[in-house]
Amino acid sequence: MKNTKRVDWVGLLKMIRGKYSLNQMELAEKIGISKQTVSHYETGKYKPKTGTADLIKKAFPELPWDEISSGKEIYYSKDEHLVEMISRLFKLNVDELNLIKENIDFLLKQRTRPEKK
Repeated sequence: MKNTKRVDWVGLLKMIRGKYSLNQMELAEKIGISKQTVSHYETGKYKPKTGTADLIKKAFPELPWDEISSGKEIYYSKDEHLVEMISRLFKLNVDELNLIKENIDFLLKQRTRPEKK
């Protein structure tokens, strides 16, 4: 079963940050806005105006913008969901998130190896 999620700007920016392991400052720099503005978008205090939305789309052209714009549910992997949840729960920085990803990869590799007798 695929994971799907209907995203608004709040969820979208959090999903982008999780997918690319970016903190709010790194995302802001990539887009060309302030960290405070990213924070306001992620809390739902404000929505991006057309010009800012265009900057976000330009910074991440590989995302399915037609589906996002239409309000359709979009697919994202369990790993992206996990990263998003962990970063939201613990407010981890990029290095910490990368360490968790490495540990998860290691554990999954261990699980798929045959047991030694």
